[in-house]
Amino acid sequence: TCHTYTPAEQADATLMCASAVDYDFAVPAGFHPDEAAIALVNGDDAAESARLHASLDTPCKAALKKLACLSTHATCGATSSPCQATCDAVSAACPAHVLTDLGV
Repeated sequence: TCHTYTPAEQADATLMCASAVDYDFAVPAGFHPDEAAIALVNGDDAAESARLHASLDTPCKAALKKLACLSTHATCGATSSPCQATCDAVSAACPAHVLTDLGV
């Protein structure tokens, strides 16, 4: 199924990616892309994730959010990975260890 965030969803603070994804994206049955994006950003270790995120500035957090959202919200009809520009933005905005710490 394809979906585009509605204005009401874009205003919903619980949908992490609603403000970052402005295109039709695929939603396979049983898959919740916003939950997947949150899991990607948070990682497997909650304490380590909290420590890492506390050390990051706002531009880095915004770049990571966009990367997570593009990674979990595949363009409808395709299974593409985030574009290089998004990865480059994270590299430019965040300390060098961030992508490694997140396993990206």
